[in-house]
Amino acid sequence: MHKLESMEIRHLVVSMSVPIALSMLMSALYNIIDSMFVAGYSQQALLSVSLCYPIQTLMIAIACGIGVGFNTVLARYLGEQKPEMASQSVLNGMLLALISWLLFLAFGFLGSRWFLGLFTREAEVIAQGDAYLKICCGFSFAIFFQITFERIMQATGRPMYNLAIQGTGALINILLDPVFIFTFNLGVAGAAIATVIGQVTAMGLGIWITHRKVPEIHMDIRKFRWDGPLMLRILQIGIPAMVMQAVMSFMSVFMNWILMPFSAMAVSVFSVYIKLQQFVFMIVMGFTNALIPIVSFNFGARRKDRIFPAVRFSLMMATAIMLAGTILFQLIPGPLLALFNANQDMYAIG
Repeated sequence: MHKLESMEIRHLVVSMSVPIALSMLMSALYNIIDSMFVAGYSQQALLSVSLCYPIQTLMIAIACGIGVGFNTVLARYLGEQKPEMASQSVLNGMLLALISWLLFLAFGFLGSRWFLGLFTREAEVIAQGDAYLKICCGFSFAIFFQITFERIMQATGRPMYNLAIQGTGALINILLDPVFIFTFNLGVAGAAIATVIGQVTAMGLGIWITHRKVPEIHMDIRKFRWDGPLMLRILQIGIPAMVMQAVMSFMSVFMNWILMPFSAMAVSVFSVYIKLQQFVFMIVMGFTNALIPIVSFNFGARRKDRIFPAVRFSLMMATAIMLAGTILFQLIPGPLLALFNANQDMYAIG
């Protein structure tokens, strides 16, 4: 019997959530460290990355939305013991990831300067931001497929592999950031290069683990078939998740638009705050991401008696985590800002 159906509920939620939360914390950590290194390079560099950040969060929102959709469908088919449909849900999810990458590829090369021009007329900031977006959007296939493979690990009840995939990408990014930013003196472009190298490595690891360690899934592209109803089910579940996460991206765009006439430093401070806030949110998202396959699998297996206790326990944990985060932000804002090479202006606003 699969552990998603048999393990004691609280133990299952914790055992699934902790590795996922750790992997997401590492993702949030490398976003924070990216900004720390970039701030050490120059305040202009920090501003350009801050203006680009909403596009990065939008990419992740769409990737995670697709992941939530096919992850839910995949876990349900596994619970119903339909391996062929489980494999087709993965292949159709990968097609959606490919289409999303092509859209961001086009934006990176055709729309990045226009987007940055909405907020600033400073040529150097636009040039650095344009280089950053071209690299990140051009190679964004890696983040779309990386998240796809992470979701496969979650749906099949293998959260430690999820941690291995995301943790490897984050660690490589953190190690390469100072090399490309300072040693090679590439600045913002160096930060983007470090990011995509980490993502490509994580994607490759995800492919290898899925082929070698996940016998339930068979990713034979030759057996792919377009399945309209299946694609629709993935999107029906995934689009609301995309919208929920994309709200943060659009909110950041409008806040940058509002804050830029006030001061460039205000934009940088807001970006720093969002990244620190995400560090707390990621722990909660570890619980929500673990809950999705638990609920879907047990729904498919007709074990509704396990669904409601899992939801209640996850809500209790999420409430406790967010309360701790609130207390942390109230008690030590100064030391948190100090991580980003803060000057007096940043302290005054932050």
